[in-house]
Amino acid sequence: MALFGTFKDIAPDEVLGLVEHKEGVLEVGKDVRIFIKDGYISGMEFRGRKLGNKTHYMAILMDILKDRNSPFKFYREKVEEVGERIPVSLLLLESAVKRDEIDQYGLAAVDEKVPFVLDPEGKKRLNNILSQAGNSDLVEFIKDTYFMLKEGASAQEISRKLNLPLEWTKYMMYRLRVLKIIKVKRRGVDEGVLNKVKKLYRKISFLLRRSQEDG
Repeated sequence: MALFGTFKDIAPDEVLGLVEHKEGVLEVGKDVRIFIKDGYISGMEFRGRKLGNKTHYMAILMDILKDRNSPFKFYREKVEEVGERIPVSLLLLESAVKRDEIDQYGLAAVDEKVPFVLDPEGKKRLNNILSQAGNSDLVEFIKDTYFMLKEGASAQEISRKLNLPLEWTKYMMYRLRVLKIIKVKRRGVDEGVLNKVKKLYRKISFLLRRSQEDG
């Protein structure tokens, strides 16, 4: 027996509540498949990519919770456990809290096209996050993006590379920026041009002094 409709008729959290203790697949639009079994989410797919950890589950759920248009369909079938088994209720609660954070604070501080880079002065803060409990989502994001952020990358580039929702990516980068672990990547100045400008300035200054002395 299938359950189907659109989020215009029933909210995403209500749909998940209805199917929470069944076994099957919840499809949302064309991009998302959520594998549910006996109160747990045991894997997801997003645009064909298999997702298998709690952090990635929340990235998808946070996006779904604001959705009021997409069609959905749940159908019963044997579910393959492709990742961590996390209670549906726990994921919904934590995703809703983070959803509220996004709505409350906004993400204006992170322009999706502006490149960010790891801040060398934030190395100690970064190590603290990696060593402390309770930051699993940030730790997972840092692992996913470390080499990209080391060179410099925008939220848009990271979202495409990881194949995860853009809003989630912006949210995680916003948190890293608040913690002063990343900063906007500034364009480097051409040293050759800079040296030429300095030489020209010194020459002009010298000529002006000579002119004043002769006058």
